[in-house]
Amino acid sequence: MAPWQTGPVRGMIAPVAERVDHDCEGEMDDICRGQHVNGTCGGCEMRQLRLCASVDAETRRKIHQVSQRMVFAKGRHIVDQGEPLDRVYFIRDGMIVLSKILEDGARCVTGFLGPGDIISGIKHREGAYCTGTALTDVATCSFRREEFMQLLQENSQFGVIMLMFATDEIEAQHDHNVILTRKHVSERLAAFLLFLVNRWVGPGGVGRTAAALPMSRADIGDYLGVTIESVSRGLTKFREDGFISMPSRDRVVIENLPALYELSGLEEVPVSRGELGL
Repeated sequence: MAPWQTGPVRGMIAPVAERVDHDCEGEMDDICRGQHVNGTCGGCEMRQLRLCASVDAETRRKIHQVSQRMVFAKGRHIVDQGEPLDRVYFIRDGMIVLSKILEDGARCVTGFLGPGDIISGIKHREGAYCTGTALTDVATCSFRREEFMQLLQENSQFGVIMLMFATDEIEAQHDHNVILTRKHVSERLAAFLLFLVNRWVGPGGVGRTAAALPMSRADIGDYLGVTIESVSRGLTKFREDGFISMPSRDRVVIENLPALYELSGLEEVPVSRGELGL
């Protein structure tokens, strides 16, 4: 099977901006209503993304007891570079850009996070390595770091899941390195779009030929190591050549996957979050 002959990818919604406790055994509020089936977390998106699918009922109960639903409005900093990390966040909906300010004041975009990804808290470093900013409204399941670490210590299944999350993040950084080895802007941009439409897969989304594009042209340029103008020209060229279409500024549809793969020089695409087999 060719690498572009694949399944569906998940869309993103804009949740309401408030914080609520998340306890499946208690009364559900409006923000969680519709995420549950018969009063349980069966319809919860994080369960669909396999965060909870591989642990037993008792572990899920403990997770829900210590978790909170936290939502961050577009533009909000979720973590700040150098600041203490006191919470762990699992992204349910939305997208985050990770950026780092270098010693000379230059801004470097190190990556993007979406549904199923984790941000902050699980490492020895006292301060955040980079800043995480909400590109859209972002809904999360949040844990106090101490309580989350206790969960890991008490449940080996959950610990294995976290190890696989960490491995997936390492692979994402390798994907970034692969992009930066490309000599031409068009190659880097093509590879970026292919990674984007393949990384976050889950229920209720569109096909793997479309993705949200909430990041700015500046964000994309900083991530790819090219100028804003190069990104804009590249996207325009891709549209003119029939490789992509853009129904809106923040959405891209791949119209000619074989051509885009050939241009990118990629031999494979990243394993999607929904297919990790946790």
